[in-house]
Amino acid sequence: MAESKKLYVGLIPDGNRRWAKAKGLSAIKGHEAGTESVKKIFECARDMQIIRILAAWGLSRKNIEKRPTLQITGLYGLLESTLKDLRDNWMDKTENRDVRLVHLGEQDRMNRNVLGRQVVTRLNEIAEHTRDRTGMIIALCLDYDPKIERRKASRLWHERGAPDDELYFLNDLYLPRQGIPFQPVDLVIRTGEDEKKSSSDDRSHHTNEFLHEYRDGTEDRPHSILMPDYTPDHFVQDIRELLHLKTQRRKGA
Repeated sequence: MAESKKLYVGLIPDGNRRWAKAKGLSAIKGHEAGTESVKKIFECARDMQIIRILAAWGLSRKNIEKRPTLQITGLYGLLESTLKDLRDNWMDKTENRDVRLVHLGEQDRMNRNVLGRQVVTRLNEIAEHTRDRTGMIIALCLDYDPKIERRKASRLWHERGAPDDELYFLNDLYLPRQGIPFQPVDLVIRTGEDEKKSSSDDRSHHTNEFLHEYRDGTEDRPHSILMPDYTPDHFVQDIRELLHLKTQRRKGA
C-alpha cells in the first residue's frame, strides 16, 4: 500500500483496573496485563503493514497529578521495565528493525519522581536509537495533556504566521518536528468504554480531545471490552471496518 494511504490510529487502553478488580487482583496486575495486550497490538499493527502511526495514550498528566503517589510510582516501575524490555529485547528484532518510537507529551511531571526519571531516560534512549527508522511509528503518549498539546501547537503555528482559521489543520506539531509528515488521525480506539455513557460525559470528551490537532474526519470506536481482553483479532476487525467505511465513502455510498 502506498505511503500516503497508510493509517494513523490512536489507542486509549482503558479498563485495566476494572479488569483486575473483577478478578480479585491488584491494580498493578491489571496494568501489567493491559501492557502485554498493548504490546501484542503493536506487533499486530506492524504485521498488517498498513499502519503508519500507532499512538497509545499510556499516562495522562491528570493521572500523574491526581492519583496516589504509591500508585503512580508503581506505574512508573511498570513503564520503566516495559521500556527496558522494548529496548533490549524488542526494538532490534529482525521484524522490528524498521519500527520507530517517539514520545508525545511532557516530561517535567515524570522527572519529579525517581522512577519517572528512569522512564524519561528509557524513552529518550529508544527515541534516539530508532530516530532514523522509516517504518511504522509507535507514539507513546505519556505525561500527556490535550490542552497543553494544543497550546504548544498553536504557539508553534503562529510563530510561522498562520491565521487563526488554519489552526485546526495544523501541520507542524510534535510528529512533524521529529521529521514525520503530518497526516490526520483515521481512527481512535478506546477500550473499557461504558456504552451507557452519553456523548457529553467526561469520558467521551476525554476521548474526543485525544490527538485533537490531528483529528480531521476521525472515526471513534468505543469498546466495552477492557484492555487486557482486547486482542489482535479485535484490532484487525476494527481496521477492516474502517477500511470498508473508507471504501464506501469513496464510492459515494
